[in-house]
Amino acid sequence: MKLFVAVLPVYATIINERIRNVFTAGMNDSEIITLFNNRDEAAIEAVKKQYGTYYRAVISGILELPEDREECSNDLLLALWNSIPPNSPENLKGYIGRTARNISVRLFRKNNAKMRNAVMTVALDELSDVLPSGRNPLDETVRKEISQAINDYLRSKKERDRDIFICRYYYYRSSVDISQSMGLGESHVRMILSRMRKELKAFLTERELI
Repeated sequence: MKLFVAVLPVYATIINERIRNVFTAGMNDSEIITLFNNRDEAAIEAVKKQYGTYYRAVISGILELPEDREECSNDLLLALWNSIPPNSPENLKGYIGRTARNISVRLFRKNNAKMRNAVMTVALDELSDVLPSGRNPLDETVRKEISQAINDYLRSKKERDRDIFICRYYYYRSSVDISQSMGLGESHVRMILSRMRKELKAFLTERELI
């Protein structure tokens, strides 16, 4: 009897899942929206069955990592639950697609911002010995002097080296990205940047800016 009582809830869950699967299969948009309006969680299962392949394709077209795609899929279903009602889309598929795309793009930008900030931190660390520390960097005159000096230095360099420097310290691109876009080895790019930092430090020292 104890075993029966212990096993029964498990089978009840399985049976309920099967019933829910049958119930939500083949539902039209109007019926799915009615489930949302009634705050029936079967609406989520219906969306998965009817449009799961579709919205996963939308998400996969924007996000590369499996964990990001999974996060986006979950966020999408939550967004649908929270937005229907009050929204009552006439074209549910289009609504799901737009929502999936918007969430995917936000996550993509968020991830890229994290990567960009990480690269920027490394780039600024690399220049910490070059940029002046004894003067107020917020002073407009100081900023203009440093900017002009850096521009003068870069104009004296050949185009390839100048592009590498700008990609690294203006656009904050990683050395890997730069090497791939310019057809150079990463170690070569790092060597060029190291040499240019030393040259720039000497250049700024000569002008008594550091």
